[in-house]
Amino acid sequence: MAEVSPERRDQLIKMVADQVVKRGMETPATFFVEMNRPLSFIGGQALVFFAPILGVVFNQQTIEEFARLMEDRKNVDRLLDKIEELTRERDRERQEWVRRQRVQRAAAKGLPPEEAEPRPLLQRVRSFFFGQGRKQGQA
Repeated sequence: MAEVSPERRDQLIKMVADQVVKRGMETPATFFVEMNRPLSFIGGQALVFFAPILGVVFNQQTIEEFARLMEDRKNVDRLLDKIEELTRERDRERQEWVRRQRVQRAAAKGLPPEEAEPRPLLQRVRSFFFGQGRKQGQA
């Protein structure tokens, strides 16, 4: 089996990290990879052994290339870093989406955009029970 090029290595790592983050499995995947880090070479060899069986579902060449990658612990670190990077990116996108939704709701109610920011929980509970008449500074 030939060595995997750095471009293909990055492509495979991104592909796996994308699937992990897309399914919301970053925490279990990180725990699993970290726990099995000392066995990464054996895991890579196991993937080579099971490649004919997994080849029914997955592309045979991709399985063999990923198995080759996981034999090197540096690639395990690269995979974990990519999962972390994609998770941060997804979280930023979600926060931006939530902010846009708040602004849209505020605009629909005729409020200025700064009113779209969430209020502290105690303030929301007070306004729920006592109405909107209370000011922020009042106890």
